[in-house]
Amino acid sequence: MSDKWSPLTTAPPRRLDRRATPILVTAFCALVVTFITLQLSTTYLSDNRLSYSVKSQSVPLNAQEVLRRCASLRAAPGPPLNFLAREESDRFEPGTNATLIQNAKLWTGHYNGTEVLYGDILLDRGLIKEINTGGDAMRSDLARLRPHLDIVDAKGAWVTPGLGVTSAQILPGSTNAIAGQAFMVKLRKTSERSSASMLLEPPPGLNGSTTHAGPPRWRYLKQAAGENVMQYGTRMDTMWSYRAAYHEARKLKGLQDIFCEKAEAGLWDSLGKDGFPEDFKYEVLVDVLRGKVKVSDHVYEVVDIDNLVRLSNEFEFPIASIHHAAEAYLVPDLLKRMSVNSVILGYTSDDFKSLQVGRNPCCRIVLDKLSVRALIQISCKSRVLMSTSYKREAYRGSEFAPRILADNNISVVMNPHLALSSVTSAPASAAGINHRIGMLTEGHDADIVLWDSHPLQIGATPVKVWIDGIMQIPVPPRTGESTKPVNVGVGKEASRWREVPLVPNWDEEREQAVEWEGLPPLGSRFSSRQRVIFINVADLWIKGAGHVVQTKLSAEGVLGVVVVEDGQVVCSGTRIACASSYTETEYATVDLAGGSISPGMMTFGSSLGVEEIQSEPSTGNGMLSNALIKNLPKIFGDVGGVVKAMDALQFGTRNALLAYRSGVTVGTVSLQEDALSSGSIISGLSTTFRTGAAHGMERGAIVQNVAALHVTLARPRAVSRHNRKTTASVSEEIAMLRRLLWGFEPKETQTGYWFSQAMEGRECIDQKVLVDMLHPLTNITEIPLVIEVHNADIMSSLLKLKVETEERWGTTLKMVFSGATEAHLLAREIGPPLTNDTNLWKLMDNEVTVAFGVNEAWQARNARFDLVWASMESNGRIDQQKAYSLLTTNLEKLLGVVNLPDEDTDLVAYQGGTVFDLSSKVVAVVSPGRGGVDVL
Repeated sequence: MSDKWSPLTTAPPRRLDRRATPILVTAFCALVVTFITLQLSTTYLSDNRLSYSVKSQSVPLNAQEVLRRCASLRAAPGPPLNFLAREESDRFEPGTNATLIQNAKLWTGHYNGTEVLYGDILLDRGLIKEINTGGDAMRSDLARLRPHLDIVDAKGAWVTPGLGVTSAQILPGSTNAIAGQAFMVKLRKTSERSSASMLLEPPPGLNGSTTHAGPPRWRYLKQAAGENVMQYGTRMDTMWSYRAAYHEARKLKGLQDIFCEKAEAGLWDSLGKDGFPEDFKYEVLVDVLRGKVKVSDHVYEVVDIDNLVRLSNEFEFPIASIHHAAEAYLVPDLLKRMSVNSVILGYTSDDFKSLQVGRNPCCRIVLDKLSVRALIQISCKSRVLMSTSYKREAYRGSEFAPRILADNNISVVMNPHLALSSVTSAPASAAGINHRIGMLTEGHDADIVLWDSHPLQIGATPVKVWIDGIMQIPVPPRTGESTKPVNVGVGKEASRWREVPLVPNWDEEREQAVEWEGLPPLGSRFSSRQRVIFINVADLWIKGAGHVVQTKLSAEGVLGVVVVEDGQVVCSGTRIACASSYTETEYATVDLAGGSISPGMMTFGSSLGVEEIQSEPSTGNGMLSNALIKNLPKIFGDVGGVVKAMDALQFGTRNALLAYRSGVTVGTVSLQEDALSSGSIISGLSTTFRTGAAHGMERGAIVQNVAALHVTLARPRAVSRHNRKTTASVSEEIAMLRRLLWGFEPKETQTGYWFSQAMEGRECIDQKVLVDMLHPLTNITEIPLVIEVHNADIMSSLLKLKVETEERWGTTLKMVFSGATEAHLLAREIGPPLTNDTNLWKLMDNEVTVAFGVNEAWQARNARFDLVWASMESNGRIDQQKAYSLLTTNLEKLLGVVNLPDEDTDLVAYQGGTVFDLSSKVVAVVSPGRGGVDVL
């Protein structure tokens, strides 16, 4: 649009003839009066700020475009009125077949997620064309479609709108106060193969168009406050920058409004030559003030939420989403003061699938493997998701936050049927695109998922996925590829898999979260070295012969008992069999309500045990020195600087206690750092400890002083500013390992000594070192060399080094890969990305010993759910016993944990189910090593 003014000139008025008759004079005067009256009606505005004399105006050639632009300033974003009547999606790919899904259980998303229909759904031309639930004939002409119609029999399976994996909001980072604009995308590769073609309803100006016809589309903006932007100043600096920017935007908005008032009043000559007031720096903020932008803010703490509320109220604009908002549940009244139509979101992967906020600790509907984000609705036209996180700001975050908000008259929509809304219709509404995605509605985009079980079941897997009516899963085979079908849902044939899973009651924990402002005590309710009786026990799992075995205690519908004294099981079986071992009125009794008792699990791979808060260095061990980059201080007297994790152990951390309360009773930790960090390659010696111990001097707190020797190998970081030498090369790292394993470093140093023991075996270790390593001394074999590595080529080089070293010494090197993302590539064969063989099963099938680890400390609590997921993905080939070994016996074997005999293994009591059930809850831990029972 041109802002240059092109006036239309007119000839000067003719002078009246003096000989005109009085009638003509009278008529002329009347005409003048009428003209003045009409002119006054258009030039004198109701706004007292404007007052202009009457004169002729020079109308610009682009006047209509100016008026359209001014009118568009007042237009609210949204779809055209007849949007759902469209015959074809703007994203339709010509040549796509129509699809008819028959006999499906349709979760539509309507009526707050309560509507469930049984019937058929037709997808055609990128749209949901018809939903037929009456059993009558389809309205659509199927005969016409038949040559190009794919028919899918759902056989009663669940069908839902796309759950976050079909579309996503892509936002900039959070290190700047105003980070930049965000966009909605469909996660489907288009025929154009461009990123722009994946955008969902981009604003008109994105492609250079400046049209102002039709309703405007939503824009999106990312902002951040708090710790994330602290590198640029204080919180006061951040808020000043916000207010300064929005102040300038408000002034620009005022100039635009005055300009349009004049233009719409016909006062063209008063507009000046500069045209419509614009400033590219502030144009998006002006749209924010006009309510045309969905603003997302990244904050954690109450102080930042409070600042955000004041900012939005001062400049009168709504907040569409607050990301993380970890402490929002502590200030529900503050949320109610937020500008209208606000949403609080949180990205999280720190909990597994969950539902019914008031009934379990995992308030988020989090599909960790699918990266689905959750969203919870509240009554004040807001939506909330609370997320505990790894940062200091989220330290007081609570998993019970949504229920706490509900107790403050902020109704939370996390009942099972609404849990699905939180990842479909609710976020679609928050993003302003619920007119086309998020629900099963005729006329909506054909983004559909067919499930093998209820979507909230652990391990629920999409059988088929359509985006814009185009099948994405299973991945269509390319020319020459095998068309072998992928079996999904094996092992889920029972009807219970299609029902909503049950969950425990967490009311007491929720109340404590409020009482203690997010930091409730995590210790046991009481501990006893005396006799404790567990009643109504369905089964007992114990370790034996290197694996976990199950013993059924129930007989003919009667549940059994387990009697424990001084942390040892003294009797298990029926009440009659153990009658001589207890009297319920005399000893503490725990009712498991049909639950089970099974070995505690182990965690490895994270900083759990040596760090309190991730990303807060003051609460951890600190970064190790990298001997390949900088020489270590001479005071070390050791070229590699081998350190012991035992020296840095921290007991009683919240992550450790939460893991303990989730059935993870033992942890093995090294000072290993992420493979992409610039820290030390030699991570030192790991240690094994009990997560529930109060301090290191407590009985049984340290299971094993030294477990394994750890190193980290990786390629250089992808981003290295100014080509600085921050990491060693791969060849340098492997050369270092070869030198150390071949014995070129004197054994008098810590580095030389421990690498020689990894190569030569523990049989060579003198008694003094044995006492340092183990107490008591049992099952002494060798020290594993655990290598954090992900790349298959590096692993291949390491395996060759292993062969060379073993040939040199004539001994066996126990080399263990940690992380090992591409380890499956080293198996005998490998299938395409989506096959019946998962990476885990491929390794197990090739007789590779595999165990589970985690990357971050908070993930340890989800260990048992990871087991279930792995088992379900294997199509029944990994049974519960094999799955259990992934976090118990296999992990002990790989990490060299030999000081944990079967009789000293902790046992965990689950109420209401087994370790594999979402319905179960940890209520007690039996610890022979610590000599007692903790009732939680």
